[in-house]
Amino acid sequence: MAPGRRSFVKGTRLAQKRLTKQEIREDPLVTWALRAETWMRSAWKPIVIGAGVIGLAVIVGFLIRGSRRGAEASAAEQLAQAQMQLWTTGEGNTARAIELADRLIEQAPGTRSGRIALLVRADALLEQKDSEGALAAYRTYLAKDVGDPILRRSAERGVAVTLEDTGKFAEAATAYLGLAEGGSSPAVIVTDLMSAARCRERAGDMKGAEEIYERILAQYGSEPQAADAKLRLAEVKVQAPKSQP
Repeated sequence: MAPGRRSFVKGTRLAQKRLTKQEIREDPLVTWALRAETWMRSAWKPIVIGAGVIGLAVIVGFLIRGSRRGAEASAAEQLAQAQMQLWTTGEGNTARAIELADRLIEQAPGTRSGRIALLVRADALLEQKDSEGALAAYRTYLAKDVGDPILRRSAERGVAVTLEDTGKFAEAATAYLGLAEGGSSPAVIVTDLMSAARCRERAGDMKGAEEIYERILAQYGSEPQAADAKLRLAEVKVQAPKSQP
């Protein structure tokens, strides 16, 4: 594993920091996105990850209370079971979560719970360190997405993380840049830009990394992570001549 690979909970990814408690309280979407990535980065568990305990619990409760169709209510109950397996520590729990999610995906593909089960499956696969399988599941969810912005962003973050985990650094950088474009606050935007720059570096694209670090300094110079961007920019400028043909 390359130096600086992990971040958020048990280490600091290359030039990444937590949001302040005040910023997290003020922006629910920031809380969702960063809690998802925190889980993924701390032990290769996305998601991202996927939907998250609180978010899925809220969605499940809404589906059970508000659905007039028996199929949707039943699917929501199955989704809750899969989600509980995923987020409960214990031997075989992730395998059971995948089993329940797969069953739900097969039996209720037209329900919202059936679509969300793809995120549960992706999260469980990433916890099992099957990044390729998780990447495919996140992309399948995005292909079936019907417009839930929070879940979509969670899946997009899962894609970015799994692309990086599988060594597809150029694609991961592009994915992180896309997340930055839709960021809800400067703190989240800078975090994603730092991730994009890191991936550019790991892809050997020092010029591309330099441009992103310079963008952070120009547009978000007052953010705490700007200091890290400045340090990385200096290092990249030293390395850039060596990496160019």
